[in-house]
Amino acid sequence: MRERRERVAEMRAKGTGNPVDINNAIKASRKAVAVYPKYHRDRPAALTGLSNAYHMRSDMTGELEDLNMAITYCQEAFDHFRPFARPEILDMNLGGLLGERFSRTSESGDLNKAIKLLRKAVELPVSHAQRPAACFNLALALYARSGELSELDNAVSLFRESLERWGPTHPDRSTALISIASALWNHFEIMGQMADLDNAIKSHREAQLLSIPDMERYKSLNNLAASLIARFNQTGQSEDLNEATKLYKKAHELLATSQYKQWNVLTNLANTYFLRSHKGDHSMELDKTIDLHCRARQLLLTSHTASESAFSQSTISSNLGLCLTARFRHLGQIADLEESVTLHKEALGLRPPPHPLRAIPLNNLADALSAQFRQFHRSRDFEESTNMYRQSLDTLPLDHPKKCPIFGNLGELQMEMYFHTRKPEYLTDAIESFRSALTCKFVPTLERFRVAQLWARNADKAEHLDIAVELLEQGRAVFWSQALRLRTPLDDLEVVAPELKQRLENISHVLHQGSLRDVSRSSNTPQEMVSMEQETEEYRCLDKTWFTVLAEIRKLKRFQDFFESLCAALVVSSSGVELIRLPELTLKDVENLVQALRSVTLSDLPPEATRIHVEALQSIIADSDASSAAYGVRIGRRAAGRTPNDTVQLVLERLWKSVVKPIMDFLDLKNSDSPPRLWWCPSGPFALLPIHAASLYDTRSDDNVSKYVVSSYIPTLGSLLVPPSPMADSFKMMVAIDNHTLPYSHEELRKIEGHVPRECLVRLGIEEAPALVDAFLSHFEVASIVHLACHGEQNMENPLDSCLFLKDGTLKISKIMEKPMPNASLAFLAACETAVGDVKLPDEAFHLAATMLFAGFRGTVGTLWSMADKDGPMVADIFYDHLFNANISSGTDTSSRCPDITEAARALHLAVAKLCAEGRPLMNWVPFIHVEM
Repeated sequence: MRERRERVAEMRAKGTGNPVDINNAIKASRKAVAVYPKYHRDRPAALTGLSNAYHMRSDMTGELEDLNMAITYCQEAFDHFRPFARPEILDMNLGGLLGERFSRTSESGDLNKAIKLLRKAVELPVSHAQRPAACFNLALALYARSGELSELDNAVSLFRESLERWGPTHPDRSTALISIASALWNHFEIMGQMADLDNAIKSHREAQLLSIPDMERYKSLNNLAASLIARFNQTGQSEDLNEATKLYKKAHELLATSQYKQWNVLTNLANTYFLRSHKGDHSMELDKTIDLHCRARQLLLTSHTASESAFSQSTISSNLGLCLTARFRHLGQIADLEESVTLHKEALGLRPPPHPLRAIPLNNLADALSAQFRQFHRSRDFEESTNMYRQSLDTLPLDHPKKCPIFGNLGELQMEMYFHTRKPEYLTDAIESFRSALTCKFVPTLERFRVAQLWARNADKAEHLDIAVELLEQGRAVFWSQALRLRTPLDDLEVVAPELKQRLENISHVLHQGSLRDVSRSSNTPQEMVSMEQETEEYRCLDKTWFTVLAEIRKLKRFQDFFESLCAALVVSSSGVELIRLPELTLKDVENLVQALRSVTLSDLPPEATRIHVEALQSIIADSDASSAAYGVRIGRRAAGRTPNDTVQLVLERLWKSVVKPIMDFLDLKNSDSPPRLWWCPSGPFALLPIHAASLYDTRSDDNVSKYVVSSYIPTLGSLLVPPSPMADSFKMMVAIDNHTLPYSHEELRKIEGHVPRECLVRLGIEEAPALVDAFLSHFEVASIVHLACHGEQNMENPLDSCLFLKDGTLKISKIMEKPMPNASLAFLAACETAVGDVKLPDEAFHLAATMLFAGFRGTVGTLWSMADKDGPMVADIFYDHLFNANISSGTDTSSRCPDITEAARALHLAVAKLCAEGRPLMNWVPFIHVEM
């Protein structure tokens, strides 16, 4: 009866985690121990029960004395009864407790003894019922001693064995999931492999689905939040950052009344404030962050757990140093920078060689010293910072993604020294550092893009324009090269290595399908979140396999540059890369031009925005041409705000005067009845402006870009180096119209019928063939040209959810992209706002027209804002007349009525010129653009 009462009390304490139940378990176990004489056969079980009860209370309160009592009673059982009791159980229990005490006190003797005991326990047969528990405890001990990567690898392997053997219903499964997640996190920190981070997140999510005590839930929530922030830093996914903030607050609520690891609670809260400091009031949020880190640091140093982890002290010192450096950059207080350097040196000292995570404080110290060099230009700061960066790089594995930003930071420091001294060796070193950054594998898109832009700006200042264009192109081409690598033909490879070609094609197909899946989390259940993490892990493994296959292909003769970026040979003109300075325009000017244009062309902006942005535009133009009183008066009168047409005209005049005219003059281009082609590859907010229509429209001069060139837009310079796809043997064109809400679309169809052979034309939206989703998709696959005279809607948050409105529902771009389109050449989108870019992501200029390129078309015609329905027939008539008659008029082909897709830009140029000649308002014809891949 006594043994039963003691067991019931222990089970109740385990089930509830209630302090009263745990205290009752201790009392019951004490009575059980007192009943049995020293060498009684039941005394080991009673001692083990009492040890377990003290261990539970230690977990609840964090009191080291309770853990010591647990070890004392377990040691007694071990010393007196190991020869007679079940030795593997005693080895496992005592080893586990000693390992935990090491985590509190850092006493290496405890850890070494724990590992020795647990290795004996793991010698059990694989089928033994206690082997999973032994593996788990040994994994914990090896994880605690993971100064070497091999021990951390062993810990992860043992954790996995425990999870596999225990199954989904085992009571210790949650603890195992949390532990393996922590080990995988450490493995990610050392190796930088995203698969480790994704698996850590997945394990934490699984643990949250289980019934676990508050203390374990706190640890899991806290670590899950940290993992999500790490992934946010790698990928830039705002969902991860938002979720992490919520999880930190939830974890804080769990420990609001407990003193256990309050320093950790304060540190996590400080991290959320630090993240918020990048979004709002920098100084206020940074002050809160610094105060919380200081309080956390003091608590850690004075609490009973002060000796538990030099790593924790190093982390807090490093975080506080980062915040002080950030505040120095914001307020310029030298004392903040000096204290930051001191703290980073302290953090580094707490992770001596060969600590696996030493690279982090090395890089942080290098950043702080680099800031000191920029402030004082002391050679010793430069030398020490350079040395720290190089040590950090040497510490990291070969393909670690953190090498990219570290190389970038080193390159920026070397450029700073070059500008200060003008010694060429520093420029040479910087070039090498930036190139090393951009050749790092498995680096997040945002990071490579940031480094490419950073180097482009520095190269521009150093007047190395060829390198600036090359590297900026590498950064901007990240998304588009992803699209090309999933769709580029593999015909040449099939001749040489058909098996490799097939493998690459299969992987590309799966990755392409995966890129279309919905990854939003607004309404996902915890179970769905776990499933999403599993999918992410699988696609990441496939992506890594893609690179492995690619490496095999590049070993083949003549395939050394297979799928390499073509940026190295890019030129702006036939004579090389040249700089045309635009001194009358700042980035703020361009952003104001964008806002002013959007205020009158988009329907979802409030009226107040129109007034504010037009006033800003008036100020910009007046300031840039103050010498011309008449010009200034004209601007002022119109900007005070009459019609949207006036505002568009102001934007176009400024673009002509400050951007396009200097380019035309430099290229020595003249007014022509048959102007040459010119491809615009705008960067940043320029991608949101109608450069192709720049002009001084209220003068009688020829200052109009259309008189000088035929304009097209391209997503990257490398697009020009991809040869055009050959036309299909059998030409088909599909036209879909919405005759109910766009009454002129029927006339538009009639104009098209006048140019396209009847047997080649598929018509949807007419009475006998309504524009249904299924019919659209079935014809879409075989069409070379698709002309859509219907409404469309863009989704700026997820561009692949942008859609077209058909008779029986919406058709998402992601659904279109699932279809193979071997013949796709040209898409004409005569719909609403099909080429409006996102102001948050201007370099991607992601809109319906651009996503049609991603879907497989080589060229698209779109509109920057809603076109006038009545203009559709005239534009279509002139456009297709030229497209189908270009070969005949040039004398190159008199037998075929197939269109010349390469003439699409000139065809649109002629159609827009006709609208202009007919006296149509600017708002009617400016929005038409041609985009090419």
